[in-house]
Amino acid sequence: MSVNAANDVQLVGNVIVQATDGVNITASARPARIGNTIDTTSGTNVNLSTATAVVIRANQIAGGGTGIAIGSGTSGQITDNDIALTSFGVNISTAFTGAIRGNRIHSGGIGVQYAAAADLSANLIYDNATGVVATVNSTSGGLGYVAGSVPITSSATPPASTSPG
Repeated sequence: MSVNAANDVQLVGNVIVQATDGVNITASARPARIGNTIDTTSGTNVNLSTATAVVIRANQIAGGGTGIAIGSGTSGQITDNDIALTSFGVNISTAFTGAIRGNRIHSGGIGVQYAAAADLSANLIYDNATGVVATVNSTSGGLGYVAGSVPITSSATPPASTSPG
């Protein structure tokens, strides 16, 4: 599925399975992808390029390839997603303006490829061969240095649920 040069598109509650690629969002303002299930066989589940004020929230993203690929000129919020991929969970190849928070990124080769500045905070990154590969060496764009970032914690497994009872 492709969203190209379309503003205010809402993709809500869809199921995309057995596709090579999931959703490509290009040159679009304010697209929202909420509550979808995407399970690709390879390729990229969610590909963002020149997408501004994007909202990627509460999605189940799984399968082969890359979960979310962040390309040039992209901004918005990527929150509360469950991302389980065989290659990369989240690939930040160019700077992302906005928060990447509250996601569960697991069961992949590399949980997060951090190759450009992004507010990557408060995510659960676990059960990957490698949790985070960070190649940005800077006190302004490096992992944990981007304005708005909150401390990063590491765990081999997700924290245990603490339900009342």
